Amino acid sequence: MDQEEITNANRTAWEFQSYEAWVSAYGTPNLAAAELVRDPSLKLRRIMPYLNSPKGEKIANPLGSHGRVAVSLALLGAEVTVFDISATNKRYAVELAESAGVSIEYKVGDFINLADQQYDQFDRVVIELGVVHLNDQEIPTCLVRRWNLGEIVTAFAENGFRLNKLVEEPSRDIAQLPGTFTLVANVE
Repeated sequence: MDQEEITNANRTAWEFQSYEAWVSAYGTPNLAAAELVRDPSLKLRRIMPYLNSPKGEKIANPLGSHGRVAVSLALLGAEVTVFDISATNKRYAVELAESAGVSIEYKVGDFINLADQQYDQFDRVVIELGVVHLNDQEIPTCLVRRWNLGEIVTAFAENGFRLNKLVEEPSRDIAQLPGTFTLVANVE
């Protein structure tokens, strides 16, 4: 299977009822925006200690999905560009930004192809988790590559990044298991 076939399969899976899933999880873009406007730092609570103030910074947000992180960053004064595979994610994110009174740029496509962007034009890159929405219907197949933590850290180190910090957050469901990780790195 070539990259284009993988991209098309993944796009189908990521766009499957995603707008409806975001509305179910966070409410309509108007309601979700009101929550973010009240306290944009709340959505960013895990990464704010590493961002200082994002005001005036240009931030790339690969895999930005529903736009909640991007809109929160924009509310704090950042200029944010989202890169995501799903046009239905873009719809929710753009409506969310408009409802919050901010703008974000949203580029739809396979991140592997979009990675040709000149990331040196950004002050920071904030990458999010990916979640395929499950419901009672059968979703299309999504081809997932699960990298282990060692592969991720090694990829950053081998590509000229200075690793500053790796923070492990516990799982929300089982506190004894790892949940998410935050890797802070700078280009040397």
